[in-house]
Amino acid sequence: MSVSGTFEKLAVLSNVAVLLMYLLCCAACWVLVQRDVRADGAQPFNFPGMNIVPGLAIVAIVWILVHATAREFIVTGIVLTIASLLYLVRGQIRRKT
Repeated sequence: MSVSGTFEKLAVLSNVAVLLMYLLCCAACWVLVQRDVRADGAQPFNFPGMNIVPGLAIVAIVWILVHATAREFIVTGIVLTIASLLYLVRGQIRRKT
């Protein structure tokens, strides 16, 4: 697409993929805060509003993603599926050698 398509389409698809990853990170952060997960018993990083920031970020990301078209989500899903399959195949090839 970078060769034959426009840069705008490529940028939109990239943004959809990045926003989906940010969404997953915010959700994971929210779960970790709720479970009070600590690394090696250390005191976690806390600040006022720590419990609501991930939720607000998720709302903002969803609001941005609502403006993406179904086609952009489908193409992003196809690209992520192909990339995942290539990653798995590469891992199988490395184990055999």
